[in-house]
Formats: sequence, C-alpha cells, structure tokens
Amino acid sequence: MKKLKELSLKQLEEEMSVMDKKLLKSTMGGTDPNDCLWRCFAYIHGSGTNYSASDAEAMAAQYYGSGFDSNNYGFVGTETQAKALATSVLGSDYVQNSRQILVFNPNDFPDWQVNGTSHAVIVLGYRDGWWDVYDPQNNMRGSLLSTVLNQSSDVYFM
Repeated sequence: MKKLKELSLKQLEEEMSVMDKKLLKSTMGGTDPNDCLWRCFAYIHGSGTNYSASDAEAMAAQYYGSGFDSNNYGFVGTETQAKALATSVLGSDYVQNSRQILVFNPNDFPDWQVNGTSHAVIVLGYRDGWWDVYDPQNNMRGSLLSTVLNQSSDVYFM
C-alpha cells in the first residue's frame, strides 16, 4: 500500500493542474450552475444525446441573443412562463416529444444534492407511486415519491 504524504499548497499546485473558474463550473453541472431547465431542453431537442453544458448554453444563447450572459442564464419565472419558454425554444420538439419535464423543490428530497429551491429533470416513467426521472445536468437517474411531490407547492410538469 502506498503511503500518502502531506503536501503544501505550493507543492500541490506544482504537481496538479489548476482549473480555471469556467472549466470548473462546467464540470460541476454547467457554465451556469442553474442551467437545469436548459439541460432538459437540450435533452429533448437532441433526443437524449446532446445535452452537455455547451449544448444547453448554445440553446440559451440563441434564445437570448445579444442579452445572453454565459454566467447567468438559469431560468427564473413562473410555471406559465416556463411552459411558454419551452414552446418558444423547442417548438415542435416540445409538442411532439413524449418526454415531460418535472420541476420540483430538491429540498423536499434529502437524497437530491442540488442547490436552490427549484430543479428540472426529465420524466422517464411512473411505477408504484414513484416518478422515475433523469437529471441531465448531473447525469443522474433517480426516483421521486409522488406523495412527497403532491405535498409540495413548488411542483409542476411541463
């Protein structure tokens, strides 16, 4: 077994590469850490294949145009505004696709380690009182108990 030694910060910096802030954010869930809805849009638009941080960012940049801010493009708004945004961004992909997006409060589910009070995921199915979902922002599958979702006022399907 290899014995580990304690390194000073200077030694560690010399031995390990240092990521810039933008690269670090993209490896932790997007250029904007609140891009979960845009990741869901990219997932639907790309039929489950192209939904990286750069795919989501490109869709948001196209939508926002010259007002686009790559560090702050997470969606903030009401259910009605989110559905209108989905229709505008996805067009026929949104109408014809069989995938639904579920927006919920991750704080209601202790196993979901996501920041904020609103998070968007792709619905994969429903079985025995559980919603099976896929989180394209964090590349994670999970299940959400429907009785907990029903008790929250911060939940909607789109």
